[in-house]
Amino acid sequence: MKIFITGLPGSGKTTVVKELVKRGYNAISTEDAGLNQHLDTLTNQIVKRPDSPIDYNRYKNIWKLPEVERLLLEGDLVFIADLNSMQNDYYKLFDKIIVLTIDKKTLEKRLLNRDNHPHDYGKHPDDLKRILNMSAAMQKELTSLPSSTAIGATQPLSMVVDQILEQTQ
Repeated sequence: MKIFITGLPGSGKTTVVKELVKRGYNAISTEDAGLNQHLDTLTNQIVKRPDSPIDYNRYKNIWKLPEVERLLLEGDLVFIADLNSMQNDYYKLFDKIIVLTIDKKTLEKRLLNRDNHPHDYGKHPDDLKRILNMSAAMQKELTSLPSSTAIGATQPLSMVVDQILEQTQ
């Protein structure tokens, strides 16, 4: 079974992956694994990650797809976590989609205080404002997908991961 874990920046995807790995599961954060790249839509070239704030009208965060597809073949149960510009194209690779949901107040607090993201994404005032402004619409879109299950990510980590694992039964 292939499970895609997604949600807003700061919803807990990286933390969930670390807990799944700690429990012995094959779980990968595409950000931490270096599987994300940025496409400059003006030049159609892959570029180094732009500095914050990132203009997501110009740059698309996409996967190194052949590498992700290879990882999905490395076990009967594989978890991949990310939020990116092209994920609608990647849903077909997965059996289930888990959406970590979070309220706006907790989201802001997590973004401003997180220390486990390699680029501190969300801390720049412009990025923070954009994320908070699109949070409700983005969560609604993600949770409306036919194969998605929403899990509240403000509850204790062990409960979040237990609920994710229930989805593999």
